[in-house]
Amino acid sequence: MLAAYTGTYQSISPMPSPMLGPSMYSGGGAPSDFSLDSGADDSYHTHSHSYSISSSFTPPIPSIGSFNMSGGIQISASLPPYDPSKDAKKLLNALTAARPDLEALIDVLPRLSGDEVLALRQEYKRIYKNVNIVKHIKKLIPGAVGKVMWVTALGPYESEGWWANTWYQKSITKDDILIEALMGKTLAEIREIKRGFRDAKYNHDLVVALEAELPADKFRYAILLSLDEDARMPDDQRVDMGAVERDVRRLYQVLEEGAPGKMETKIIDVVVKANADHLREVIRWYKHQHGKDVSKLVIRHSKNLVGESLLHVLAGIIDKALRDAKLIQNALESFVAKEDLLISRLVRVHWDREHMVQVREAYKRKYRKELRDVLMGALSGGLGEFVGEMYRV
Repeated sequence: MLAAYTGTYQSISPMPSPMLGPSMYSGGGAPSDFSLDSGADDSYHTHSHSYSISSSFTPPIPSIGSFNMSGGIQISASLPPYDPSKDAKKLLNALTAARPDLEALIDVLPRLSGDEVLALRQEYKRIYKNVNIVKHIKKLIPGAVGKVMWVTALGPYESEGWWANTWYQKSITKDDILIEALMGKTLAEIREIKRGFRDAKYNHDLVVALEAELPADKFRYAILLSLDEDARMPDDQRVDMGAVERDVRRLYQVLEEGAPGKMETKIIDVVVKANADHLREVIRWYKHQHGKDVSKLVIRHSKNLVGESLLHVLAGIIDKALRDAKLIQNALESFVAKEDLLISRLVRVHWDREHMVQVREAYKRKYRKELRDVLMGALSGGLGEFVGEMYRV
């Protein structure tokens, strides 16, 4: 059995299930609320080796569109194709000056979508000696402001692979980072994260890396299952209420008839294999049949890393915007100890502009404050300016 673990979700009240019966299938999730009451280090190295940002990795560049972390590339015929040449030259001048021009990076990087960042990286390599701009920023700009810049320059998928790789440092908050980088992702996202993963020690194979580094326990099973494209339900598979009812019965057998901490693999199979629509109906139908919240039962049953992983997925299904707003607040409340967590959460949310707006609205409803104002007040100097531009609507 996994040892007890106190992470983000073990210290909060889980989000309640929607107060609805099955929709057969409505496709929508009922917005809800959950209580988030309130260590990472600044090293970029693993305990045995350094993470490699490969200059040979060349992501595909869509000709037009905007990035959306919940569904990949959204085509927008009303927008002209992004031309990275001007921005690449501006950043080249900024990074080759006697002192790096932070204002230029603040002006360019936060406003770019995921596919635009990838186009910028290619153009930068073309005009400057095949140099990877991520490595260039990392070399020249230290501290938190440098990290938020080069993590952003990694783009939405390669950055998640980098965060997952930091687990090897064994800092306790790295477990949260690993969970948030990989759990609750669509299959489309998982494919891109795996494709963009860079670590020469493991031949740039995320699955091989995690198989080698994670202890053989149920947390490892959950993480690897999230990466298993063959085992998981296709993103677009329609809801089958017969399958929903079977999963509700499986959960009931474990969560209410079984002993705490036992048969966790069955819960993992239900939660991690399901696509978002199916899992939303399982949560909804469980509440309808048994009058209880799956998330509350999970946190009672699994007070360990398995519970953390499952609660992150469940909270994202119930109200992703509110979940992410509270995760940002959680990291803000102890920023010195959770610098990496805050940076990862802020960068991840900003890629999907529509979702970022929803997170800002959820934050304002919950805390009666504007998220952007809070961030710029809490984060000083270039870091605050960079994040402020990220969260500008």
